[in-house]
This record gives sequence, structure tokens and C-alpha cells, in this order.
Amino acid sequence: MNSTNTTTFDISGCTVAIAKMDLQRHDSGDGNYDVLFDLLVDGKSHALFLQSDEGGDGELSVADFSAGMHEEHIALFEALGLDTTNVGGFTPEMDALDTAVEPLAAAASEAIAAENDDYEDQIVYRLDDIRDYQAPLYETVAHEVTPAYAHVELDEEGFVSTNTRHRTSGTPVEAWNGRTIEWEVEPSVDGDELADFLESEECEKLLQRVHNGHRIEWDGHNNVGRLTGDAEAAKEEFGRLLESFGEGAARAVGHAADWFESNSLAEAWPDGMTLLQAVAAAEADASAQDVVLLGDVQEVLLDRAEAAYERANDLESFDPIKRKELIDSCRISE
Repeated sequence: MNSTNTTTFDISGCTVAIAKMDLQRHDSGDGNYDVLFDLLVDGKSHALFLQSDEGGDGELSVADFSAGMHEEHIALFEALGLDTTNVGGFTPEMDALDTAVEPLAAAASEAIAAENDDYEDQIVYRLDDIRDYQAPLYETVAHEVTPAYAHVELDEEGFVSTNTRHRTSGTPVEAWNGRTIEWEVEPSVDGDELADFLESEECEKLLQRVHNGHRIEWDGHNNVGRLTGDAEAAKEEFGRLLESFGEGAARAVGHAADWFESNSLAEAWPDGMTLLQAVAAAEADASAQDVVLLGDVQEVLLDRAEAAYERANDLESFDPIKRKELIDSCRISE
């Protein structure tokens, strides 16, 4: 956020005004900010960078050398008539500089508090982990025929994300107590399609309504989540939309090893074809049948070729391209 402030401060006998204040919110979502000032000191422009103590309570202090502001800070503090002999380390001089700019830090803290008041009730998407993946929520384990449960979740802080939970796993206490709200989603959906759907204007409005009406209360035993009537209605409407989306976006999913199980090596990886060409052909074949292949197709084909090479009676007749691919992947030696 950018803001201006015409208030002037008397710092070390100099008149200092904030021409511009840029609040830079931390990506961690901890509510802390760094602050970049454009200051006027006795009418001359100077820059100041205050860093928030991310590991502590967010207290602002003058940024050190690593922030790349050394020369700017030297010029500023010289303009204020302060000693800059040892600027840059944990020294009494640095403490003196922090003390000198306390009025500016206080002004920034007020702006941060106002920004957080506006920001804290807004939902925040955390969906980078599903983008660029064909079926990121589809997971299976040994002895389970059906995939794990997949969910979209909205936690008490307003973060929207996804998760999977195997059928033998219990419900997390946050979801059990209603502090995190979950909706089941079809696990085979494409990651980009799901992320785009969740970030659509319609879904964002519904999720925001749910979050706005989500309260955490003590029931005598636990902190539990409660929804207002409007939030409950929005939750149900979003659930219907998500179910409809899943029905339309569901696809067949197959593991690469199973995909080639009924094919000979010659069918899966014809002689004269490079490994990358064979992988592309397999993926194109699966896509034509609307099937998403999970697992590493390249590794599966190399496994098949390596096994065939070890069984071969006449290595001279073994496809030279496959042999080179096996050597290049360190499966066999020359």
C-alpha cells in the first residue's frame, strides 16, 4: 500500500515530512510489513527502509546492509546530523538511529494496523501447489482401490487451500471442531482447472461470505467453529458448485506402470524411437482416451527396456537407441 502523510516531525532538530510510505506485506501471512519511506528532510528528498522483525513481534527497525540501502541511509542520517561511523552493525550508533526515527516507525505502525484491519477479513488463496499438475489431488496407497479423499478447505484465518486424506486416516481436529471448513472434491480434476474455478468471482464471493460468518467460540470443552445463517447458506451453495464442477471435470486416472502392463516392450517403445518420443506417444495415447497418467512414464519405459536387455540372448540385435538411452541413464554400462 502506498500512502502520503503531510504531518511533519522534528528529528534531531530537522524538519522531516513523509512524502510517500510504501507498506510491503510479508508473504508469510504473519501480518508484518516492511516499510519504504520517501522523506523530505528540510526540503531535500531521502529514502528510509524499516524492516519488521519477522521472528518476533514485528517491531520496525532500520534495515541493515543486506537490504541494499546503506548509501541512502548514510545520506539520510548525515542530513539529520547523526553519527554514522559504525552504521550497519549491532552497535550503539545503530540503536541511536533506530531511536531517532521512532516517530516515523510509529506512523508506519499506525498505517500497518489500519491495513491489517482491512486485510484480516479477506480470504487468501494458497493454490500454487496444485497448479501445473494434471491430477495433484489423486493419491492411492497399497491395498486401497479407491483414491484418497480430496478436499477444498477454508481455515479460520481465511486461507483457501486443498488437501488429501487417506481413507484410513482420521479427521483432523480442526475440521472435526469446525474451525477448518472442508468440502470434498473429485480427486482426478486438473490442478489448473480447479485453481481457476476456486479463484473465480462467483466462488470467491461465496467463500468470503463463509469466512465473514465463521466465528470461533469456546463450547466448554474446545474451541469450535460456528457459522451464521448466511455463512451456512454460502457454504452449501459453494458445495453444490464444487460438486457440479467435479462431475464435469472428472477424468479417468491410470498409473504409468499399469498402462503398459498388457503391452510388449515393442508396443510400448518401438525400435528406432527415442525415449522422449516414446513418452510423448504414450501420453498422447492416454490423452486421446481421456486418461491422466500418474507416475514417471520415462522411468517405467526404462525399467521395461532394462529388463528386456538383461533377458536378451543376442545383445547385438538389441535396439541401439534403447541401449544408448539405458547407458545415458546409467542403467547399464558400455
